[in-house]
Amino acid sequence: MSPPKNNKNKVHNFKLTFCLSLTLLILVSIVLDRINYNRVKDAHRLQILSEVSTYRAQLESILVSNIQLVRGLGVAVAAEPDLQQAQFEQIAGPLFKTSNELRNIGGAPDMIIQMTYPLKGNEKALGLNFLEAKNQRADAIRARDTNTIVMAGPLKLIQGDIALIARVPVYIPPENRFWGLLSVVLDINKVYKNSGILELESEYNVALQGRHGLGKKGEFFYGDQNITEQNPLEFTLSFQGGNWQLYVAPKIGWNPPNSAIWPLRSAIIIICGLLIWAFFFFLKMLNRQQQNEKMLEAMSDLAQIGAWSFNLDTKQVYWSDMTKKIFKYPLDTQPEWPNDLGYFKPGESREKIAKLIERAIKLGESYEVELEVINAEGKTIWVLAHGEVERRNGRSIRIFGSIQNIDTRKKIELENNQIALHNEILASLTVNKLILSGQLSQAKDVITQAICQAFDVKRASIWFFNDDKSQLNPFAIHSTLSSSDNSDPIWLRKNTKDFFNAIDHQAVFSAPDALNHPILKPLKAHYLDPLHIQSMLCVVIPGGSGALGVVCAEQCQSTKLWSRNEESFLIAVAALIGSLHSSQKRIETEEQLVTAKDAAVQAVEAKSEFLASMSHEIRTPMNGVLGMLNIIKQTQLNQQQEHHIELAQSSAQSLLNIINDILDFSKIEAGKLNIENVQFNLPRLLGEVVESFALKVEQNKTKLILDATQITVSEIISDPNRLRQILNNLLGNAVKFTLNGEIIVTARVEETTDGSFLQCSVIDTGIGIKPEKQNSLFDSFTQADASTTRQFGGTGLGLAIVKQLCELMNGEVSVTSMVDEGSTFSFSIQIQPRLSKEQDLPSHLIKNKHILIIDECTLNANTAHKQLNVWGAKVKCINDYSQVTEHLNNSEVKLSAILVDYYFFEKARQAHITTLKNFINLHGCKLVIMAPMSYSQESSKLGMKVDCMIFKPLTPSDLFDSLTNDKFIEQQQRQAQLQNKLTKAPITDSTEPQLLLVEDNKINQVVASALLKQAGVSFDIAENGLDAIVKLNAKQGKPYKLILMDCQMPEMDGYQATKAIREGDAGKCNQNITIIALTANAMQGDKEKCLAAGMNDYLSKPLDLAALQPKLEQWLGTQ
Repeated sequence: MSPPKNNKNKVHNFKLTFCLSLTLLILVSIVLDRINYNRVKDAHRLQILSEVSTYRAQLESILVSNIQLVRGLGVAVAAEPDLQQAQFEQIAGPLFKTSNELRNIGGAPDMIIQMTYPLKGNEKALGLNFLEAKNQRADAIRARDTNTIVMAGPLKLIQGDIALIARVPVYIPPENRFWGLLSVVLDINKVYKNSGILELESEYNVALQGRHGLGKKGEFFYGDQNITEQNPLEFTLSFQGGNWQLYVAPKIGWNPPNSAIWPLRSAIIIICGLLIWAFFFFLKMLNRQQQNEKMLEAMSDLAQIGAWSFNLDTKQVYWSDMTKKIFKYPLDTQPEWPNDLGYFKPGESREKIAKLIERAIKLGESYEVELEVINAEGKTIWVLAHGEVERRNGRSIRIFGSIQNIDTRKKIELENNQIALHNEILASLTVNKLILSGQLSQAKDVITQAICQAFDVKRASIWFFNDDKSQLNPFAIHSTLSSSDNSDPIWLRKNTKDFFNAIDHQAVFSAPDALNHPILKPLKAHYLDPLHIQSMLCVVIPGGSGALGVVCAEQCQSTKLWSRNEESFLIAVAALIGSLHSSQKRIETEEQLVTAKDAAVQAVEAKSEFLASMSHEIRTPMNGVLGMLNIIKQTQLNQQQEHHIELAQSSAQSLLNIINDILDFSKIEAGKLNIENVQFNLPRLLGEVVESFALKVEQNKTKLILDATQITVSEIISDPNRLRQILNNLLGNAVKFTLNGEIIVTARVEETTDGSFLQCSVIDTGIGIKPEKQNSLFDSFTQADASTTRQFGGTGLGLAIVKQLCELMNGEVSVTSMVDEGSTFSFSIQIQPRLSKEQDLPSHLIKNKHILIIDECTLNANTAHKQLNVWGAKVKCINDYSQVTEHLNNSEVKLSAILVDYYFFEKARQAHITTLKNFINLHGCKLVIMAPMSYSQESSKLGMKVDCMIFKPLTPSDLFDSLTNDKFIEQQQRQAQLQNKLTKAPITDSTEPQLLLVEDNKINQVVASALLKQAGVSFDIAENGLDAIVKLNAKQGKPYKLILMDCQMPEMDGYQATKAIREGDAGKCNQNITIIALTANAMQGDKEKCLAAGMNDYLSKPLDLAALQPKLEQWLGTQ
């Protein structure tokens, strides 16, 4: 029988024996448990019997003792048969001190109760005749006739309670005459309590049988009569007058407590459990042993370890079957004694084993070594040989040991060593300084040397294609052999077509025997033979646009079989070469780009310098032109001359606007335009921008409407100047291209996940834009078509600047348009809301007020209606003047205000005008006139008192003030008077010069002088910075209050003069004098440059009174 089958039977026998033993043990355990259970159960019943007997004795004792007390009372009554209630109480009273169970005692001479104790509460019992009471007569007669105590109850008393009644007959000696009965009432509940019956019920079911002392014949009067089914303990209670049966059963049944039966059961379970665990543990160990034996056999086969021995005395050889398998030797025979070491590979392996065997025989040394052996098929394999020596009497008699086939592991190990070498070389290449430089021309020698080191070859080379890939040119060659061959190393496609086709279609070309390879035959004569190359491995160098060339490893003087690892290494090197080639090209391109960038920067700087110079050079004469035109305009001119001056001013201003557009675009293009973030009133800015175009749209007979009803915030943070510039450009275009039409400006604030944005649209009914022109509309120097430029003028930069400004402010601009129908330009910019409109304007002043709007312009009336509705007013609009009289005559509400279009008084019939005047006079409502911006009081045709006047286009602030501020007109008049005073009256009353004008240009001196005189300021003039310092020093006693300083001047410019003044060269009293810069430059940074030089403020040329006046008011007014 085989060992596996024996082992299987052995395990089966073990299991069968254990099962039988375990079954016997369980049966014995069950019998022992049953015997123990019955024993414990009987002991438990005896324990309960002992415990309950105590309560039974207590109950019986209480009943007997109380009856004995009453019998003593009967003796006392018999001794004195004629006693009354008082005497009865004296005799019966002491009994209650002795017994707690007595409820009352009654004396019934001649069977009628005449005495009782205690009397209180028992009065109803007096007079009771036992012979007449049906339920008590029989017991009374039986007690009398038998002269024995009769126990009745428990039963319900006349008083209503349940009690036990004992009737005791009393006979008077010596004639033994019947006196009557003593009725003793015991409180049954106290009997139960004092005897412990109630306490016993906490753990036991209790029942009493034998009402009226009848024992088992009587009824159950306490507990459940079904207790007899619980196998209860039964006790008989005997007393004079009868007996009772007491039944007691545990509530939890008669099962013994777990603490009495489970110790033995636990011991049995633990013993059985330990036996089962021990058996399974034994089986597990047995199974593990068998598995280990199988594993050892399998491991021996898997590890291919065989045994061998050589007997040096008998010349016998023993090889195990595995040893024979390793050497591919027949299994049915043993090898003969070897005459040499032919089993081992010639060379290093054979020499090494020969030395080890020699030392083992002579010195008895054991050995373990990895060697290459040759099997019977002639193949070389790696083995691990282990040898031991058996010595006897100092002489080696046997060599034995093991041999393991490690061919696969050893080859993997050698391959891993090769991979590690390759990785190490690749790692060293990646950190090489020459390679990190990105210059292939500098790193080529390092790469070819690394290939030779990795492959242990004598030669490596790198070849690159020419431009048309018709030849491969040598780029780098490294060789450890000296060669005197001077052959041409260039490989031509036409001579080696097969080789070129091979590298065109495959990344790797391997030729272990290069001299006999058909593809390399054209290279044999002039390349392979002269250089003694016998093996080649070539890999294509990859590039972005295809193969760049090849890198080759070449074995000289011997052949070499190229491995996959060597191919992978050379592929990695080829990729590195391709990367370095691309890097070198990129570096060369970057150098070219840097050169081009430097040239572009120089060009930009030159352009900026040119623009700055041109700005200064153009603005300087423009200052003179505009200034002189303003001076001429102040003189007496006829109508034709005044018209010519206005045309000249308009042309000059247009030229200045063009210059400003070009400068702004240059700033944006150079990325030097800064966006400010300041707080300002958005509705007020919108109103100012729209009002600035009012006169122009009137000339074009166009209606201009501002709809700001959706503005939910008043104060915002953004760049007001750039917002104004965007609106001016878009609104200016709309006004320019719209005649006899309408222009609507809408604005709203939107909240998005990216923040708050101002959305504005400029909608016009002008000439429109062709669809094909809309895409390029925002490009620089672009207009819809050439005819537009000829008809309307412009540089074509306005919309490009708008687009750039919107993008700088995190927004965008778009256009929709149809030819001859109009255009809509919409833009958005990011803002930061600060103050809501509700917080800014007290709209409660208008809320619920009734307001009437009379305007034939539906668009204007509807916009005012929407705005007033936002503020909570109740508004009615009349667009047909003929309905005014009817509406006013039928009006049932009290109007707070009436807004009337100015042209109502020109176009409406006189009857309607009269009705309006009478209505206002009668009801006293406020009259607000909506006048055109060109309105003048001299040409007014109103002919009636006006409470307030606002100008079209309506702005929210004007509309609100006109309705809420009763003094709005007075404020407007005062403002106009103040403005007139500022422009005509001198700012200072002093005749002493207050201002020093520093200007070298004579024309600019004339212009500035005229403006200062117009502003009413006295002044002196200095020709340059040096002259200014002289004049400042000369007026130390009465110093100037303000300096207007030109920046570009000969001898000493404005920057140098400011620095000298601040350093005290013009006297200590002038160190902090206010200096306002005058410059014709308007490029980015000019203002900052002036302020950095120490100046206080900045004005750009050309000067005009509108810009100069506020500066004079600001700086001279504060002083």
